[in-house]
Amino acid sequence: MKMTEMMLKDLRQSRIDLTITNQPGVLRGLSYAIGRDHRKIVVVDNTLYLGGLNLSQSVFERADFMAKINDRDIVEVFKYVFNQSEQTSRKDDWEIYCGYDNTRVLVDSGNGGSLILETAINEINNARKSIDLMTIGHISGGMDLAINNAIERGVKVRGFLSPRGSLGRALFPSPKRMVIYQPRQGISHAKLLIIDEQIAILGSHNFDQRLVWARTEEASLLTSRTHIVKPLVDFFEKTIAGGVRVQRKDT
Repeated sequence: MKMTEMMLKDLRQSRIDLTITNQPGVLRGLSYAIGRDHRKIVVVDNTLYLGGLNLSQSVFERADFMAKINDRDIVEVFKYVFNQSEQTSRKDDWEIYCGYDNTRVLVDSGNGGSLILETAINEINNARKSIDLMTIGHISGGMDLAINNAIERGVKVRGFLSPRGSLGRALFPSPKRMVIYQPRQGISHAKLLIIDEQIAILGSHNFDQRLVWARTEEASLLTSRTHIVKPLVDFFEKTIAGGVRVQRKDT
């Protein structure tokens, strides 16, 4: 908290217009995650940076990424989501389609459900050839069942996850027969789902049921645009090539 306070002080001294959403309440002392705005949206001019990085030095010691997106329709929608973050009256999950295709921005409002997680599970259920997943360390919220069903259908499933000892892995073990890689050091903080190397979901959501229970606010992008998905596929391949394949005992 002290480092956060110092960062906020520096921002104010730099005369940056600063708005703090979801001010800590009584329950915040029980968990840092309860009711927080977990979205990470950075727009510089007409360029969007979308992914998992927080404004924290410790985050740069984790395996993570931000995707650079210049599609004007996507950028404008995320600008709208950013502006909406100051309004606390909306409590339904919502989505906005971008342009001419199935590309859409998915927003969780912290109401105890998750449109993003439901959409991810639906895409996994429709997978035919491959599922590649990057998350903080465990799989929950129905994704485990969906992934196991995909494996039974013959779909190749790979995950880049945090080490086995990370929080939650014992409670939510990864699906059996899923090929798992982990960072050589540190943890995975990336949030990415790629289906059949054609559809990607990226943004702030960890695909983690616990954060749904904690009522966090999230924003993610679903897209099949090749110029966005292909670099993410390449990034995933490069990341697992530099990671460590886990020798599992539960398969």
